[in-house]
Amino acid sequence: QAGPSPVERALAHLTEKNEVKSLHGIGKDSPELFLLTTALLHGLRFALRECALWRKVFIEIDHISDMKVDNGVKLQVTAELREKPTDPLPKFAVGSKLAKYVNGTADYSGCRLEVSVPGLLDLNKGEMRIKIVGEEKQQYGIARITVSDLLKIDKSRSINIEGGKGGKLMLRAEMVAESMETPSGGEFNTEIKYEYGRHTAPGILEFPKETPDLKDGQFKFYAPKIFQRMCSLFGIQSSEFYESICNNSFVEFVSNSKSGAFFFFSDDGRYMIKTIEQGECKCLRQMLPKYFEHCRKNPKTLLCRFYGLFRLRCNKKTHYFIIMESVFHTPKYIHLILDLKGSTTNRHASEKDLKAKPTESFTGTILKDNDIRNSDLCVDVGKDVAKQLRSSLDLDVGFLSAQGIIDYSLLVGIHYPDLPDPRTAMMQSAATGKPNKGRRRGSITSNRPLSLDYQTQVQSLDGTKVDLRKRTSTATADSFKSVGDRGELYFVGIIDILIQFGIFKGGEYLFKAKLKGEGEKISVIPPEKYGQRFLKFMNYFIRG
Repeated sequence: QAGPSPVERALAHLTEKNEVKSLHGIGKDSPELFLLTTALLHGLRFALRECALWRKVFIEIDHISDMKVDNGVKLQVTAELREKPTDPLPKFAVGSKLAKYVNGTADYSGCRLEVSVPGLLDLNKGEMRIKIVGEEKQQYGIARITVSDLLKIDKSRSINIEGGKGGKLMLRAEMVAESMETPSGGEFNTEIKYEYGRHTAPGILEFPKETPDLKDGQFKFYAPKIFQRMCSLFGIQSSEFYESICNNSFVEFVSNSKSGAFFFFSDDGRYMIKTIEQGECKCLRQMLPKYFEHCRKNPKTLLCRFYGLFRLRCNKKTHYFIIMESVFHTPKYIHLILDLKGSTTNRHASEKDLKAKPTESFTGTILKDNDIRNSDLCVDVGKDVAKQLRSSLDLDVGFLSAQGIIDYSLLVGIHYPDLPDPRTAMMQSAATGKPNKGRRRGSITSNRPLSLDYQTQVQSLDGTKVDLRKRTSTATADSFKSVGDRGELYFVGIIDILIQFGIFKGGEYLFKAKLKGEGEKISVIPPEKYGQRFLKFMNYFIRG
């Protein structure tokens, strides 16, 4: 076709002086969404506390040495766990045995302290203190270490003892967690359920004060322990997940999805909360045991990572939600987004898509298969990484085909280091005090770290302001670096994996492919054929 390609137009659009589309916190000016998200958050706060997985730390103390105490003095060690170093009182205290200090050493061989760690304790903030006291409870010193550092000790390690007596304490530790155990079959069928009412009682949550229009409601969390295990599989602490999801400030994101689903981001941008259909909920519940096992065996899976499945009834309306990790959780700006299925029918960006406003984190334009077929665009990551990606795709597509899943996409985000960042204009606007035209009170100016002087705030559900600069998650999505001269970064994931080839989709296939004569070019074809076509296109698109 004449003129610039869709890829060239999409990238050129970012260099124009476009108004950046702000993602807004959900306020009372959107009453339906406000009620929905407030009720969801209300249930989540209680459910995530209830289903947090147990953890136990075992501390083995070997000996104490170099203390300035008399020979023959008996010393007792006590482990105390605090949620943070400034806490005045320990969360747990576990005593041990006495040992004599003889010839410069107190031998504690065989001393093993067992400390239960609360499920929502942040291991990076929690502090373990080993107190050394005498028979008369006189204080001789304290050895301090964060729980996360304690668990990094493979072999015995020496820790300095603070206090007037000095000395060193030799120890090692290990953690046993519920997430390390094989889940029982019953865990996949368990539920946490709360009714909403006027007064709190067992199984009943009081109506959120912010939503007087909520007359009746019910919150249900499907397979809560399994989804907590999913978090653990991918290195997410329960405390981190709770902090991201339950901090009272979802961010609304309007996508170009044809389904009419609601999309929300957690304010740190790491998680997406999405409404789904009842059939999709049923699909995930049915395949959850195999999905969990697939993710456990394939830590490099590209399948979207689900961390929660919920049903919420508000004022006689039923909604289903999933929580999943964002493919684009990164401080890097995503200049180009591709949604690829391997099909050709209606697989191109519309004129409206090509002129969509960029957001603070990624372009507003989503290109599709036909937009890149005649271009040089590809994922150029070198032989080894390309082999890894293809291997992951083979395993993932094999899993999806076995579950009868179709209509999934490979979502690709590309960051170009040599292209301008549309957020620069917003930073300049903030520095000069001139507001951006697209902003309104209570909107997010960015949910990524931009500069130390750039104040980013969102209006939370209770009307207060939250400084996102202080709440940015440290974890980011995995990326793959190009071997080309531009050094692009690719963020990749398989999304929309909850559509099964059942009676309805089978009928659509027969009508379009057979009766209308559109053949195998349409998106909806049987799972095996869909997977083969998908892999064929991706093997061409991913080059090494």
